[in-house]
Amino acid sequence: MRCKDEMKKFGIKDYPRRDLTDDEKQTIADYDNATLYNDIVLSRIVELFRKKEAIVIYLSDHGEDCYGKDAQMAGRLTETEQIDIKKYHEEFEIPFWIWCSPAYRQKHHKIFMETLKARNNKFMTDDLPHLLFYLAGIKTKDYQRERNLISPHFNNARHRLVLQNIDYDRALMR
Repeated sequence: MRCKDEMKKFGIKDYPRRDLTDDEKQTIADYDNATLYNDIVLSRIVELFRKKEAIVIYLSDHGEDCYGKDAQMAGRLTETEQIDIKKYHEEFEIPFWIWCSPAYRQKHHKIFMETLKARNNKFMTDDLPHLLFYLAGIKTKDYQRERNLISPHFNNARHRLVLQNIDYDRALMR
């Protein structure tokens, strides 16, 4: 339902794994088609702003597991399921990117360079307001530069907690 029929590219034939049913393969195809459609929409948004002084930020609201290599399910896990952070990895590692138009890069070169330097920072969606405050030039007592993804003062050492009390980075190392 998240992709127009005429834009669908994937079908069950594209997923030769023998351990999946045709219904499960169709779920994967539907997910991949929805992702492809999302990419097309994002590409068109970028094209709308390519010749303007613009910065575009994309953030997915969540991830999904879709019969990945370690899971035999599609969708999101619930907190009542056995907590194995590697199972939740597909949900927590979500798409996030910042795109700067050529005009924006030229006029705001410092910000553009900050975004490049920050590409490996350990970001959490909770910190998005601090990035947006900075980019918009909004001054507020609530702004914390150590939570601004592109700030040279960004705190990469802080604990990223998921499911209220699990240190995400430590759990991934297990």
